Amino acid sequence: MKRIAMIGLGNPGPQYVSTRHNAGFLSLDEFIRRYAVIQKEENKKTYQLYQCIMEGIKVYLLKPMTYMNLSGIAVREFVQKTGLETEELIVIYDDVSLELGRIRLRKSGSAGGQKGMKNIIQELGTDEIKRIKIGIGPKTIPSLPDFVLSKFREEEHEKLEWALEQTAKAMKDIIKEDFESVMNRYNGLKWEDDDN
Repeated sequence: MKRIAMIGLGNPGPQYVSTRHNAGFLSLDEFIRRYAVIQKEENKKTYQLYQCIMEGIKVYLLKPMTYMNLSGIAVREFVQKTGLETEELIVIYDDVSLELGRIRLRKSGSAGGQKGMKNIIQELGTDEIKRIKIGIGPKTIPSLPDFVLSKFREEEHEKLEWALEQTAKAMKDIIKEDFESVMNRYNGLKWEDDDN
């Protein structure tokens, strides 16, 4: 059976639940809420894992529990356990350089300053990893650590919900379609305020 793993990045613990850095966790929650019938759940020290079958494909939904900057430790352990190849992984995370209300899919490349993705690249020894980046910018707090660990403001929730919905849809489409065609479809989308 064909397999794919969707890896959403974030920080464990109630104090981080609604923070910008947890956009990856939030997108997995949205995907599960909308589309996934979970058949198995595993809670390990280093990760939470959910499994389901979609379109005849075994789908793993992984949340590293190692905190953002050490996400690669959890991903490497998971990959070693399952034998998944790098091309079977999709990593989903926040991107401060993208504005809120945008998502961007990429087939490979640098981490662009995102420390969770950077650690995954280091641990797996390759940047040939497909990813979905969820915009959380523009940065409104001078300190980047303070900004990414801040909660989404009330007036941002509509944009956030739209972005999570698009991310969940893209995840579903990736399961059954070629990644490049999904990338081309979603990279141009942008949340538009009715007042624009």
